[in-house]
Amino acid sequence: MMDLATAPLRSSNAHALKEWASVVQAVREGIQTVLLRKGGMSEEGGVFQPAHDEFFFFPTYEHQSPDALAPRYQRFITPYAVGSPTLIIDTYARVLEKHPLKRVIHLEPFSHLHIWSSEFLAERFRYKPAEPMWLIVFRAYRLEQPVAVPNSPEYAGCRSWVPLEQEIPTGSARPILSEGRLREVRESVQTILSTLPPG
Repeated sequence: MMDLATAPLRSSNAHALKEWASVVQAVREGIQTVLLRKGGMSEEGGVFQPAHDEFFFFPTYEHQSPDALAPRYQRFITPYAVGSPTLIIDTYARVLEKHPLKRVIHLEPFSHLHIWSSEFLAERFRYKPAEPMWLIVFRAYRLEQPVAVPNSPEYAGCRSWVPLEQEIPTGSARPILSEGRLREVRESVQTILSTLPPG
C-alpha cells in the first residue's frame, strides 16, 4: 500500500479549510504539524467533520486573539485590512491520520505540535463537550506560485469548510517538513495516543 505521505497529490482542488492566519503561518514555518478542530455555529449539525483528505488552508483573521496562542507564538498575530478584496492561498495539506479526542485531558500532551494555548483549547473543548475534538495529522505543502482569490461574501460564516470558486492547481506544491521530521511527528502522535487515559 502506498504511503499517503509520499503519494502524488491531486492535480487541483477546490476544497478549503478555514483556519486562523496565525496558524497557517505556523504551518508554513513547520511549527504547527497537527490540527485540533471542533465545529463552528454554522457547521451542519454544529459538528466538525474531517470531510476532505486534501485541502487548501483558507486564512482567516476575524477571531484571532493573542491570548489564544501560547506566549512564544503570539508573534504570529499580524494586522490585516478588514474588507480586503483578495486573500492569498499558498498552503496545502494532505490528511494522514485523524483521531477523535474525547476528554479535555487528552489535549495537553500534543502541545508541542501546535501553537494554541492550553486555556483556549480547553475552552473550545467545553463547547459541546459530548462531541470529540478531532486531532488531524497532516503533511503540509507550500505553493511556489501563491494564488490570490476574491474574498467573496460566500466564504463568510463560522464554518470550517468552504468550496473555492475555482480549482487551484497543486503542481507547484512542495513539502514543508522533511521525511525525517514528518516521521518524528507521526511517531510522537502514536506514542501519545497509546498512553492516553481511557475516555
